[in-house]
Amino acid sequence: MSTDEQQRWMEDMKRVQATVDALGEHFDTVKVFVSRHMPAELGGTIRMEGQSGNNYAIYGQTKEFVLKMEERIRMDARVIVMPMQPPPAAPGE
Repeated sequence: MSTDEQQRWMEDMKRVQATVDALGEHFDTVKVFVSRHMPAELGGTIRMEGQSGNNYAIYGQTKEFVLKMEERIRMDARVIVMPMQPPPAAPGE
């Protein structure tokens, strides 16, 4: 990573931490994930994160979020694979 890229990385991390600090003034826990696509020589997508508050609370919230998203994705896949069918006609209709 060049000196300019390192400087940009540090500036970005400061932005992330400033955001965490600002939100942390109003909330008990904060977790911020960010990503950016970088040139191929840097390996593509980079990510940064920052947090404040209780690690166990953050872990629990993150885990619950991921589980809910996975369930939503599974439900969406069911709708795509098995679209809603009209109910069968009643006998004699």
